[in-house]
Amino acid sequence: MTRTVTCQCCGAQVQADPLKAHADEAEANGVKRSTFYNRISRGATVDEAKAPMKAKVYTEDDVAEAEANGINRKAFQQRISNGWSLDDAKYRKKGQRKPVDPFMAETKRRGIDGNTFRNRVRRGWSKAKAAVTPKQQQYREWNYQ
Repeated sequence: MTRTVTCQCCGAQVQADPLKAHADEAEANGVKRSTFYNRISRGATVDEAKAPMKAKVYTEDDVAEAEANGINRKAFQQRISNGWSLDDAKYRKKGQRKPVDPFMAETKRRGIDGNTFRNRVRRGWSKAKAAVTPKQQQYREWNYQ
């Protein structure tokens, strides 16, 4: 991350950091210098690297409410990190399943496997298109000679 430059006053070769100003700005944002450089080395842009982490979406009152409903702190935090809404994470009892996606019902009706539907959505298809587009048949020619 450093490069060698010539000092203008004495002509000595010194190490210069081209990202120093950005690292200083990252520290002002609350991001450690080492975290900034780790993000850069992993391929993040400078703006992404100096951005602070996302704030928690829940408070200690939410955790206390979840614990009052029989959901421990770790389970609550895991639900939030898995994308559950705050209300679902607090109030949905263990073992109680989330409502079924209406598009999943359509895929079953059309004979499309759930894994195929999820993979299509993961690849950028809209849920509506992924639910109604039939699977392509895979034909293999067998040589029986």
